[in-house]
Amino acid sequence: MRRTILPTVFSSFLNGFFNAFTRPAQKHFRCYVLGLVLMIRFRSIQRIADALDEGRVDSLHHFLRDAAWDHREVIRTSRETLIRKLPGSRRTLLIIDDTPIERHGRQIEGAGWHHGPRGLLWGQCAVTAVVRSGSMNLFWDVRGYRPKKTCRAEDFRSKIDLAQEILREADLEGRDFIVVMDSWYACKRILNQIEHLRWTFVTSVRSNRLVVINGHKTRVANLTKGPHVYREVRLPNGSTVLATERPAYLPGFGRVKVVIGKTRHDRRFMITNDLGLSMAQVVRTYAQRVWIETTHENVKQHLGLGELRVRSWQAAQRHWALVLVAHNALVLWDADRRERRGRRTFGQIIRDFRTQYERPHRLRPCAKTLQLAA
Repeated sequence: MRRTILPTVFSSFLNGFFNAFTRPAQKHFRCYVLGLVLMIRFRSIQRIADALDEGRVDSLHHFLRDAAWDHREVIRTSRETLIRKLPGSRRTLLIIDDTPIERHGRQIEGAGWHHGPRGLLWGQCAVTAVVRSGSMNLFWDVRGYRPKKTCRAEDFRSKIDLAQEILREADLEGRDFIVVMDSWYACKRILNQIEHLRWTFVTSVRSNRLVVINGHKTRVANLTKGPHVYREVRLPNGSTVLATERPAYLPGFGRVKVVIGKTRHDRRFMITNDLGLSMAQVVRTYAQRVWIETTHENVKQHLGLGELRVRSWQAAQRHWALVLVAHNALVLWDADRRERRGRRTFGQIIRDFRTQYERPHRLRPCAKTLQLAA
């Protein structure tokens, strides 16, 4: 017999958000998050309303577009909950990146041209952050980016501005982070902000970035010239990287360690402000950046991050915030399971959840058959 009461860890995580909503909106919040989790593919708000909210699609649309709640408060509540779940003895990675979300249709607010894995695409974009602790990847923050042409000048915030906001608000959570980024975010503003917070950064830089070696400015790519001793560094996935290191001075920042890593097909220049980190630690830490890309793939494939069919910019940001909640609820549920064995992909986690609990097409209205544990 299938269970109709959701697990305590999952439901208590959702219950922690109720203060951000009015009483009528609490039910819509619960139904929407459950819909994201239980639907095999998120196609429309109509499907969630039919399966979990007694067919009240207009109410669910109103909840997403016009109801009086703040998606930033939802994200803040999620961060406060997650910070209490993280082990206190481990250094925690905070990985920052952005992801384009392809959209089709006219008059979509905030839409523009963005760089994607396969080139330029038309759609919306979000700057995101993922916390990596142990084997857990937790969706830490998501902030919508609007190109200049799509908003008023006083409302425009660049991707760098949004990343700085993420760092500033992460500081309020009282945690020491190692910040991992790609070369787009390795600007003086962000690097100095991380240094001011007394955190560590490990980031890549472009090959034409200027550094000072022995009093002379040079491009970081020139550090590969001349004799170097490359040592083999083995990554957690079993692959190997040849790496060498040089101390340098980064104009506008200060002393850094430059690590050059190369494989048969790629070459990467990495810097860190922690001069005590070994070359192998820098390479392995930067390799963890792949987890934010994995998280982007997971929430797009399994939770419908890019499948919202509305034009409103506010609705899009609220949808992304609720996807963040659904993702973290599932990860915490899986981490708490006693029968859990080994590392599992997010796809395995969500399939197990759907197997153990009622699927949407088998459900009657949410209030009668699917309940949150007290």
